Order: sequence, then C-alpha cells, then structure tokens
Amino acid sequence: MPRLIAPARARLARTNGDDSGFTLIEVVIVLVIMSIVLVIFTTGITQAFSAENKVDTASSAENQLVIAFERLDKEVRYASAISNPGTQAGDPVVEWLSPDLTVANQNICTEVRLDPSTGLVQQRTWIQNSSPLTPGGWAQLASGVAAATPAATGASASVLAPFATIQPDSVFQFQRIEFAVVSTFGTNSSATSKHSDITFTALNTTSSTSSPTVCTEGRGVSW
Repeated sequence: MPRLIAPARARLARTNGDDSGFTLIEVVIVLVIMSIVLVIFTTGITQAFSAENKVDTASSAENQLVIAFERLDKEVRYASAISNPGTQAGDPVVEWLSPDLTVANQNICTEVRLDPSTGLVQQRTWIQNSSPLTPGGWAQLASGVAAATPAATGASASVLAPFATIQPDSVFQFQRIEFAVVSTFGTNSSATSKHSDITFTALNTTSSTSSPTVCTEGRGVSW
C-alpha cells in the first residue's frame, strides 16, 4: 500500500505547484461555450414569456366576446321584432324592438353598430316613436373587431356583414340575428385573432313576424 500512496502524493505535489495557468485559446473556448449557453437560455426564457403573453391575449379576446355575446343574447331573446341590417355613415347597423319593463305600453329600440375604422362594437337605445327622437350615448360592447361574412343563406336572410337577420321559416319559427366577427388583440408576435359566428333567437317573435324596417328611424340620427 505505501508503494501506491507515495507516487500519488508525488503527482499531487507536482500538480499543486503548477502555476502555468490557462492558455488564451482555452479561455476563448470557455467564453464561446458560455455565450452559447447564455443565448440558448435567454431564447428559451423569451419564447416562454411570448407564449404566455399570447395565451393571455387570446384569453382576453375570448372573454371580451363572451361577455358581449351574453349581453346580446339576453337582449335579443326578449325582442319582439328585428330589423334588416343597414348602414349609417358607412357603418353596418342592426336594430331590434323590446318592451320597456319599467313603463307600461312603451317599447325600446336597441341599435348595434360596428365601426370599421376603430374596430368597436357599440350599442345605443331610444324610446320607440318618441318625439324628438333622442338616442342615448353609445356603450361599448367589444373592441378590436372586424366584420366577417355570416353563414346565413337563402331568401329568408338579409345579410350585411357582420350582421344577418334571418326571418322565420318552416324550420325556425322565430326571427334570428347572426353576428360574425374576427377579433384581434395584441401586437406583433403576440397578436391573436379569433373568429366568432353566433346566432341569437328572438323568442317573442312568431312565424308571421316580418319587420325589416322596425326601429330603423334611428339610422337618420347623427352618432
């Protein structure tokens, strides 16, 4: 055993006493390796944050539309008539008529528009047949929205993207509104788009309801 330990001690002593250091090539190689590792690590972190941001953006877009659609569904559900889509100052609009739950024998007109220049979906109301006609201010429903073509087809549908009013037929006994949009949120690599196409049914309408011009008098009133 002493014969084995003695040479090892001698080699260790020679190693500890070696102060020759590293060559320039060795230093450069270590720096290059460290740089590569840092680039890979930084790229991974950046991609992880970008993916998380994109998911958050998509979630925000979906939540905003869900809230807007839930609101429209509640309002259209109790509508007694729906207009055919039209335009006001180039903006597509559609209206529906609902009973005023606070005043007897009074009806409320609701108008929804998409402003292509701002990407805003907005809503306003007024009392039907009021004089002078004084619609309320616009309330925002959604932002970052562009029109898409509704899937409604046939002679029973009046289409003006993103809206489509569908009249009752042998299959569907109620008037319906189809709303088709593409919503975009975020910028650059975080931009997220979502296509939505949903139909709302006015359960207070009947198979004989036909009201292409109901509440359309609001289209002549300035925004």
